Amino acid sequence: MTDPTTTPGTAAPSRWVLILVLYLSGLFMGALDTGIITPARTIIQSDLGVDEKTGIWMITVYTLAYAAAIPVMGKLADQMGRKPLYLIAIGLFGVGSLLCGVSQDVGSFELLIIARIIQAIGGGGIVPIATAEVGTSVPEEKRGMALGLVGGVYGIANVFGASAGSLILDIVGIENWQWIFYINVPIAIAIILVGLKFLPAAESETRGRLDLAGITVLVALILALLYGLQHLDFFNLGESLRDPNVWPFLLAALLLLPLLVFIEMRAADPVLNLRYFSNRVIGVTLLLAALSGVIMMSIVFIPQFAENSLAMRAGSGGYLVVILGLASGVGAPMSGRLTDKYGPRAVLGTGALITLLAAAVLVWWTAPNPSMVSVVLALILMGLGLGFLIGSPINYLLLKSVPERESTSSMATMSLVRAVGTTLAPAILVGLLANSLAGMSGTLMRQMPTTVTMPALPHAAELQQRFDALREDPRMGPALADMDIPDLTQNSVEIDMDGGSGSLPADLQLLMRNADVTTIVERSVTVAEHMFDQQKPARVAAIQAGVDEAVATLEEQLAEIPDMPATAAAREEMATTVTQLEELSAAVPGAFDQAKEDYVADLRADGPALEATFQHELNMGFVNLFWFYGATALLMLVLLLFIPSRQDL
Repeated sequence: MTDPTTTPGTAAPSRWVLILVLYLSGLFMGALDTGIITPARTIIQSDLGVDEKTGIWMITVYTLAYAAAIPVMGKLADQMGRKPLYLIAIGLFGVGSLLCGVSQDVGSFELLIIARIIQAIGGGGIVPIATAEVGTSVPEEKRGMALGLVGGVYGIANVFGASAGSLILDIVGIENWQWIFYINVPIAIAIILVGLKFLPAAESETRGRLDLAGITVLVALILALLYGLQHLDFFNLGESLRDPNVWPFLLAALLLLPLLVFIEMRAADPVLNLRYFSNRVIGVTLLLAALSGVIMMSIVFIPQFAENSLAMRAGSGGYLVVILGLASGVGAPMSGRLTDKYGPRAVLGTGALITLLAAAVLVWWTAPNPSMVSVVLALILMGLGLGFLIGSPINYLLLKSVPERESTSSMATMSLVRAVGTTLAPAILVGLLANSLAGMSGTLMRQMPTTVTMPALPHAAELQQRFDALREDPRMGPALADMDIPDLTQNSVEIDMDGGSGSLPADLQLLMRNADVTTIVERSVTVAEHMFDQQKPARVAAIQAGVDEAVATLEEQLAEIPDMPATAAAREEMATTVTQLEELSAAVPGAFDQAKEDYVADLRADGPALEATFQHELNMGFVNLFWFYGATALLMLVLLLFIPSRQDL
């Protein structure tokens, strides 16, 4: 017999509050792990001995498996009941986390990938089940607030993921990166133990054969689509579509789509209810969910923007995101209470307007005039906007539009659509940033000094004067006429910072590309030293070749001067000139080295100006991202015209 205190919508306050805490705890743990690995990625791949191309799979494979698991776990929850599937999902997440940590102890990247897949399958069940259960177990009058908390926890955890990873690494040390995974294990155990006793064991209202054919095709379609989109360059479509990592997978997704429609239209209990996409309100709600995913992913770039704007060391910008997370934590529950009072359309409109205001502040104030005040205000506005958009109203809209028995699968569909948005957004945003920064290296190079003064070479002025006199001598002039003797008093050296080849070497390009405002000067010094070292042999050889030619000519002339008292002065002067030329030639490499030291000193002296240029250029690159962020919010406002008011829901 079902306990009346656990009947959906009528749970006693003490019970539904505990239920809410259990679901929010699992949601926070699952969402946090989507970003917690990012600050440790390079550390992990180095520790496990894999390259950058291979190492990125620890993130990619989680995204793919997570998106594929969402609809499957949602449908299984509808059929088997939410409580057992939720606890199974938590268990899978905990086991996956444990194995991720063990992968460091055994030194296996392959185990890490398998463990991340297990984690993702568990995570794919946590989000839709927790959202649906909160939306049906909490009393009607508290539902908006509870769904606001769901959105707030999900958004905050996504925002704080990278910060949490950095904090854990700071505490335990980068050599103990397994603890970013081990921390999930006791949380998962606690949720399972408490959940077994206190989560309501309501029976499933959906019965029937599992849609295995639909599940298989849907999973294959999702994997193909997301894999292709992750490798697609939207700003170089022609070449990108010929990439074997793109076109076969997008073609496979295109071919699988009609097959999925055919299967689902004939399935008794389809894994993907196509009716969702033919209903105007549900269809627009799903589009809003996808756009909210785009807005959420825009925040991924904020730590780097904050670091550049405030000249912070790399990796520390994640801590500033705490401000954004706190603002989101305020906005999400507030959006829930306002949804209960004014309806989801008004709340979503408010969130979109706040997001538009945040975009305007970022574009016209923070980016061109960075300061702690302008950055913090932008972060607060972004957090508030995110809290309103990712919180209660979208969940509320969807749950109001579908039968209660489909609540979990509808939440799974929404999570899947949002996952497509979060997958698509980085490809566009990275392309926008890369295109806007294409000329940045040239701008920086042009600002670096191109001329340096070498120390005066020994005897240079005296020798130059003597050579000028010898050229006027009828006896020596013809012999020196065809000699290419450099101007020995010219001590200004032009430095080609592009290496004379039109581009920097690949390793230096990478070094400069990964520079930040705190490292740009020293990395520019590294480039300058490389260029000096690269150009030094040819420059030194050219000077010494001219001097050597002069020495050889003078020695020939010296041999022709008879050894007589009358010619003793001339012979002595000639021998002195040869000796001085040899001393000058020997001093050329050292003078060039001194010129390099002087150039580096000048470069460091110009460091503040170089940093200011770098900061400005990078911030102007981010402006294009913020335009896209604002345009997404504007599109959400337009879509809200197709959403009914609270009275018509």
